Amino acid sequence: MNQAMVAPTLPEPQAAAEPLSPVARRIRDAVSSSEAYRRFSDEDLHAMYGTATSYMAGGRFDKAVSILIVCCMYRPHQPKYLVALGVCHRRLQQYEMAVRVFSLATSMDPMHYDAALQTAECLLRLRRPDEARQVLKNLVECGNLVKEASFFGARAKVLLEFMVPE
Repeated sequence: MNQAMVAPTLPEPQAAAEPLSPVARRIRDAVSSSEAYRRFSDEDLHAMYGTATSYMAGGRFDKAVSILIVCCMYRPHQPKYLVALGVCHRRLQQYEMAVRVFSLATSMDPMHYDAALQTAECLLRLRRPDEARQVLKNLVECGNLVKEASFFGARAKVLLEFMVPE
C-alpha cells in the first residue's frame, strides 16, 4: 500500500487546552518562564502543527519532522506534538527513535493509548517481542478497565494472538 494513501493516526489539532499529567505540568512550569518559551505563541505552534499534519497527510513525513521538532522544543509538555513526531519516525522506518518519542509521550500522558500501541508495534518491527508483549498486555488490561482504552486493548489482544507464545 502506498504510504501517501494511508492517513496517519493523529490527534486532531485542538484549540482548547488539554489536561496535563503531573509530569507534563512540571515540565510546563519549568520551561514556561524561559524567554524561548515565549518566542512562539500557542496559536503559532497550533498553526505549525496543522502544517505538519498536512505534510503527513501528503506522505511528506521528512518535512513534518522538522516542524514537529520545533513544536516539541517550544512546548515539551504537549504529548500531541510528540505523538505526531513518533508517527513520522515510524513512517520513515526510524523505529528506535519512534519508540523513544512514543514512550516519552506515554510517560507524560499514560492515558495516551495510541502512543502505547504504536510503541508496541515499533518494538515488534525492531524484533523486541518481549518488550512489545509487555506493552500489549498492559494495553489489554487497560482496555478491560477503561472504556476509552477498549479499542486499543482489543487491537493489542489481536496482536498478542499473532505473536509466538512466550
